[in-house]
Amino acid sequence: RYAFNVRATTLAEISRMITQMTTVGQTSVALITQNDPFGKSGLAAAQTALAAAKLNPVAQLTIERDASNAAEVVDALKKLPSLNGVILVAAPPATVKIIPAARQAGLAVQFYNLAAQANRKVATDLGPHTAGVVFTTLVPSPWKEGLPVVKEYQQIVEGATGKREFSYLGLEVFINAKVLVEGLRKAGRNVQRDSLVTALESMGARQFGPLNIDYSGGDRKGAAYVGLTIIDRAGRFVE
Repeated sequence: RYAFNVRATTLAEISRMITQMTTVGQTSVALITQNDPFGKSGLAAAQTALAAAKLNPVAQLTIERDASNAAEVVDALKKLPSLNGVILVAAPPATVKIIPAARQAGLAVQFYNLAAQANRKVATDLGPHTAGVVFTTLVPSPWKEGLPVVKEYQQIVEGATGKREFSYLGLEVFINAKVLVEGLRKAGRNVQRDSLVTALESMGARQFGPLNIDYSGGDRKGAAYVGLTIIDRAGRFVE
């Protein structure tokens, strides 16, 4: 009752990946998930999304959090005769090891990653191996200043830091804060936990670029928006 999601679900992220893959003819898909609770929940979401798309993965592999078995995973990928796409559900430490290992082994296959990996540190750590790496996004591009919410976010960041250093995570946190502030304002001066819940449920739809947030009717799902981004040769995220 007290949880209000803003971002889309992991299932929505992976479904968006699969839609893109099938659109461009990538139907021979391998699934790599991290060997921990995070990876297992991602595995369940991926299996649901693949089943909905009537796709059977050509391989279902597990990567350790520290990528200590990266060589074995890459070897298994190389043995697949018709691989043309990989869904990778892993945290940054494993992500930035398995992808370069695959590239160094001669695998040019496209890797699809969750939005949590779409950050400057991951882009830097991938080094020269960013080609063919796709990330989901849960907010619009934080560099797309034509959107009012993005422009407001940019102005606040630049005003506070004097720098034009923006990020997907920064914009997501900003939108989260705006949703909370909307609820607090509607709850009034003597806000309590239950009055905040009631306020959020009754504040109606709020639009943040492509994100539509509406908690009426007991819906706690938040936004359904999922985009895609890649890293260009200059290390920038482009959509």
